[in-house]
Amino acid sequence: MKVGSIAPQVFDAVFAGGRFDSSQVPAPPPFAVEQAAGELNLQVKVKSRADGTISIAAQDLSWDTELETSHGTMTVRDALATEEFLASGKLRCQTPFRDSDSEAAFLGRGKDGRPFVHDAGTATTHWLRDEDWQPSQVSPVDGEIRPVEPLFDVNAYRAARFFDTNPPTLRWLLDVFLPAGIVGIVVAPGGTGKSWLFFQMASSVVTGLPLAGQWKVGLTGSVILLSAEDDEEQLHRRFERLLNQPVFTANSDLISQLREKLIVVPRVGEDNLLTATDPQTREVGMTLLVDRLIVTAQQIHDLALIIIDPASRFRGGDENSAEDTTRFVQALERLAQTTGATVLVAHHSNKGAFNSTEQNQSASRGSSALTDGVRWQLNLMTFSEKEARHFGIPPEQRNFYLTAALTKSNYSPPHAPVILRRGDGGYLHRVNLVSHKEAQGDDLKSRIVAHVASELKAGRQFSKTGFAQQFGKKDGALQAGNNTVREVLDNLIDTGRLRIEQGKLALPKKAKISITHAPCDITMNRDEKGSS
Repeated sequence: MKVGSIAPQVFDAVFAGGRFDSSQVPAPPPFAVEQAAGELNLQVKVKSRADGTISIAAQDLSWDTELETSHGTMTVRDALATEEFLASGKLRCQTPFRDSDSEAAFLGRGKDGRPFVHDAGTATTHWLRDEDWQPSQVSPVDGEIRPVEPLFDVNAYRAARFFDTNPPTLRWLLDVFLPAGIVGIVVAPGGTGKSWLFFQMASSVVTGLPLAGQWKVGLTGSVILLSAEDDEEQLHRRFERLLNQPVFTANSDLISQLREKLIVVPRVGEDNLLTATDPQTREVGMTLLVDRLIVTAQQIHDLALIIIDPASRFRGGDENSAEDTTRFVQALERLAQTTGATVLVAHHSNKGAFNSTEQNQSASRGSSALTDGVRWQLNLMTFSEKEARHFGIPPEQRNFYLTAALTKSNYSPPHAPVILRRGDGGYLHRVNLVSHKEAQGDDLKSRIVAHVASELKAGRQFSKTGFAQQFGKKDGALQAGNNTVREVLDNLIDTGRLRIEQGKLALPKKAKISITHAPCDITMNRDEKGSS
């Protein structure tokens, strides 16, 4: 008898000690199977496999479907609540949809918790019907069937709540640079100095000292620094270098604040995972360590910052997996939201960042979900050879200079990169460097102005063109060519350091000054007769 376009197939088997190879039997097309099932009011989805066979997903399971198990006959509802199922997440049974005496099927749950029975004999997965699943769900803890509750009260979240009150003022940990209460990362290659930057940032937040002389502290308070790479001895050495800085040796009050408000915790060799992979479901979720850290942080009434160094020691799963990475970001967000503190994480950059000429968000190692999920990212990189040459830094001093570039901020306008220099003990200071070319240009400007003044004193005047032709020689006194001298002259005239008077180069007139003389103001020019 035919069902739709699919006819039963009959095979003649000869028992000669061999095995029947069913893979040589061509399966009907998936659409034909789905059409035939539809004629029987069955909801099925059919997929073709690479070996030519097919797999079937059917929605024909109900709560009251009876299963034959080694524990006896029980409904799906009862089977999900058995100790064996709760312990392993699976329960062997006979298939309830065909004649079979073997336990070639098993009861399980999908990612969303929906129950299913998989029949290995027919490669068919029987899922709980939509009409049974939508109005209720099975607790993964005790198997109890409970009503599905609304996710939130829509009336509580209407936009009207924003119309009648002023928004809260945005708080800054570092003024107009790093917001308070958010999750951020500092991305840098190993050995760059991100751990020391965090150490220095912690001391700034505690004491109120500007960070590296560049970023003002907007919110002072206590800091928790969790270090999973530096042990107690190394942290002690870092503290010694910090306290030897002049700003601390000259101020005992700052040292007292560090004693009380900086909590430094070595976590080398400890289980630091805030997220981990479940051995049964293979899904990544938060660990108990998140709650333990929250309970610890709640003991500190003025906690402003939590530093986690580095990310790789505190996260589980695959760092290249967007889903696993998102779970880690969610754990960090829970820390920030529950404690009210800013949460900053040290993270290593990828290999491509070493050769990049421009710092950007993609420098972060692993899945881009980390950068996408956090609200703030700072990239830290030592000077490249090209940058060192640009600023005239000797090769042996190149590693003393760092570029700090804010590559992501959801709360502040763009910031220009900041150049930092390692001082004594590694202490970071902001420095203003002038490029080698700019320095040479400034020197040439000064020489040209001095040369114009010398010629005027000798009673000789030149037009701009005449001056360039006369002195614009690379082997001359200015050591610059004609075109270069002309360009510098234009700049000097534009900026007021030289002027054109009757077509000739001249020095600027002396500035006018205002002298207050009651009952009126008299403006006098020093070049005028009678000036004093």
